[in-house]
Amino acid sequence: MSGKVSIGRIRGYHGIKGHVKMQPYFSFAERMEAVEKVWVAGSPYRLESARLQGSIWVLKFWGLDSREDAEALQGKEAFVPQEERFPLPEDHYYVDDLVGLEVYEETGRFLGKIRDVLLTGANDVYVISPPPQAEGLPGEILFPALKHLVVEMNLPEGKVVVKILEGLLQP
Repeated sequence: MSGKVSIGRIRGYHGIKGHVKMQPYFSFAERMEAVEKVWVAGSPYRLESARLQGSIWVLKFWGLDSREDAEALQGKEAFVPQEERFPLPEDHYYVDDLVGLEVYEETGRFLGKIRDVLLTGANDVYVISPPPQAEGLPGEILFPALKHLVVEMNLPEGKVVVKILEGLLQP
């Protein structure tokens, strides 16, 4: 979606009055305070209310007034305009900025590209897809995104350098 960034995924409905549950791709509660419109499935929705319930946002959009209305959005990504992207503190990144980055070991060995980021609560986990021709690597690498293991994060170059713990790359 051009000019827009994903802030989460609609996971289902909440109640019978059109509320939806959104799994956020951010961990800062202040993020939703500035949002007026959210795009879902290519359509803009004006935000009527938003509240945090555990790690899930319960959102109410104007014009969605039934469970059936809310169910229609299930599984869809929620977007905001790029210029409304909430500034993050240093060493914090949006998932869509990380997906596609090339990951290298400190030795220079190419491990693959970040395909997804799992937001586990304790720490993020990079899902790395090694190239098909890679020898000695598992089909998928689940890498814990911890400060002492991420040696370099270079978004302009599209590159991440990591420190590999013993046993992590066992096929």
